[in-house]
Amino acid sequence: MEPRSDPDRQIEEARASLVAHLGELGRRFRAARARFDLPAQIAARPLASVGVALGVGALLGLRGRPRRPGGGGGLGRAAAAALGALALRLAKELAMRGATEAARGWWEHHQRASPSEIRTSYDPSIEPFLER
Repeated sequence: MEPRSDPDRQIEEARASLVAHLGELGRRFRAARARFDLPAQIAARPLASVGVALGVGALLGLRGRPRRPGGGGGLGRAAAAALGALALRLAKELAMRGATEAARGWWEHHQRASPSEIRTSYDPSIEPFLER
């Protein structure tokens, strides 16, 4: 086997370097895609996502409205929109807290229920419907 010439060695080194850089670039791209995965971010932070959506909607709504001649009110409307967004967020959080407590109570009740209590909730009259 003949020894490699200097240009061949340089080409091989450049190729290896390019492959290594492409591998690192692919890893970074996958990490960035995972970080900016919108559905995953929304699932991880639902309340913040609702707040952002309300804020963006309010800003777009304010931007698209025609201006009254001689009247500003942009800052007042923006403040009202922000207060509305906060109120909706608070209402949603309270509703979610109530739903969570209700679900927890239901679950605890059914975990404590005896097998006979669970069987009594079964309605045999729906059996023919289920067989269809």
